[in-house]
Amino acid sequence: MSTAAASYGNCQVCNKAFSFFTRRHPECERRALLHNLDRDGELSANRGFYLSLPGWRAIERAPTMYTMNGFGTKLYGRRDEHAATMTATVTLYVTGLFVPLFPIGVYRVVTLSNSYYTFLAKRSPEKADWLRAGRVWLWIVAIVAVLYVFFAWKS
Repeated sequence: MSTAAASYGNCQVCNKAFSFFTRRHPECERRALLHNLDRDGELSANRGFYLSLPGWRAIERAPTMYTMNGFGTKLYGRRDEHAATMTATVTLYVTGLFVPLFPIGVYRVVTLSNSYYTFLAKRSPEKADWLRAGRVWLWIVAIVAVLYVFFAWKS
């Protein structure tokens, strides 16, 4: 009689016991992905390129990104994506009810998954970032005005 046994083995990166169907822990998978991306130096070259541009500067640690009930800080707006290095430019916004209210900073990041990033460089928000936030504020004002007119008309 055969029984299905769990697949046990060691992680390929840290060599600790691992009992899932993958060969690496999720954290080790991210480290291996970063290592493979930077194996030919392309990620380091990309970081150096952004640090050489005016306004971009090195970053010592990742920014605090935390939301509770939609209030806090969150990354929005992926642009300038580079497929080979999986990098993109994103903006960190202060949010209220998950709506971006105003930008705090702009970051060049490597996206490892939906919630894991490696930060390469930082710059201050520029006019285009503030205009994006301005459009959000216009929508908020427009919705409030429509609701005000609707309820004022009903009463």
